[in-house]
Amino acid sequence: MSSAALLVAGLIAGCSFDDRASTDNAASADSDASTAQPFDALRGEELGILRHSIRKLRNECLAEAGYPQNLTHMAQEPDDDFDHLRFDLRTFGPVDEQEARRSGFGKDAPAQIARIVSFDANYDQEVERCELAASKKIGPEAQELSVSYGELGNTLMGEFGKEYERLIGPQLSELRTSLRDCLAEAGFQAEDPEDFAREPYPEKLGVRFGAHETIVEEAWSPERKEGTIQIGPAIPAKKYVPTEEEVELAVAWSKCTQRLEFKERLMPLVISAQQTVYERHEEQLAEHADKTVDLAKKAADLKW
Repeated sequence: MSSAALLVAGLIAGCSFDDRASTDNAASADSDASTAQPFDALRGEELGILRHSIRKLRNECLAEAGYPQNLTHMAQEPDDDFDHLRFDLRTFGPVDEQEARRSGFGKDAPAQIARIVSFDANYDQEVERCELAASKKIGPEAQELSVSYGELGNTLMGEFGKEYERLIGPQLSELRTSLRDCLAEAGFQAEDPEDFAREPYPEKLGVRFGAHETIVEEAWSPERKEGTIQIGPAIPAKKYVPTEEEVELAVAWSKCTQRLEFKERLMPLVISAQQTVYERHEEQLAEHADKTVDLAKKAADLKW
């Protein structure tokens, strides 16, 4: 689960899902969530393009210097660097019974590109040189903007959490108690009901959780040998396999959050908290957005 979702879930129901929040049904969750959100104005896709372009230029520079590994094994597509600031219904636990039955509280781990580990001092120096050269080629402000926009996103997330906590405060205790009682009716009784009401983590209900499938590529480790560059295998996506009892709890959790109207009651608070924080930084956000869009367009067309 994203850091944003973790924060909101923690304030709502203490759901420390970590790696256990399904993402496979993202389209349905997004369509059922609130429409436009204030944080949508952050240009995460363009920031991702800018950062991806800097890495690509750096890697082309490295290839020219005799080190093609990074260019060969780099990600082919940029990320949306502000995806963690978007909220959907999964914030409140499994979206529906179908998702709960498929993956419990879990998510399939995404594939990872090959790992590059250097024991070559010359390579390390070239990486540093090419990093600087790539940023300079796009423009001296590129690296600074990349860092400052990311820091601004972190600031928004921190302030959002405090604002949301303030808004939800009056109903938080009642919501958590209602969730505890609803789950108890479904047969899931915490050993310490009062403790669960204070921090309703699903792990406190005595249920054994599942795990990701074993992937042999993960077992790779580099051989420490001076003057070499070690390349570990790419890691395929890993399926999360819930236990039967986790699925039963996830189904009950989903039904309870729907019955208690978590989405209807809490998503408006998410939007309101976002709006307050966005307005506080609106001028700075607009400036960063404009610069990032312009630089991303320029960077995407550059070759080393």
